[in-house]
Amino acid sequence: MADVNIVGVVAIVLFYLLILGVGLWAARRRKEGEEEAMLAGRSIGMVVGTFTLTGNIKMYHQHAIELWFSFLTSD
Repeated sequence: MADVNIVGVVAIVLFYLLILGVGLWAARRRKEGEEEAMLAGRSIGMVVGTFTLTGNIKMYHQHAIELWFSFLTSD
C-alpha cells in the first residue's frame, strides 16, 4: 500500500470543512430563495449572459464531437 501523507490529508479535510462552513454560513445569512440563487435575480447583465451562453454551447459541441469520434473509431 502506498504511503499516505497524514498532514496532507488532514489539511485537505480541514480545507473542505472550512468551505462547507462558509457555504452554510452564507446560506443562513441570505434567504432570497431558489430563484435568486439559480438565476441571479434575473439581473446578470448582457455581457455575463453572453459569455455563459457561448461557454455552454461550446461545451455541448465539444462533447458531441468527442462522442461522434469515439463512435467512428470504436471496433
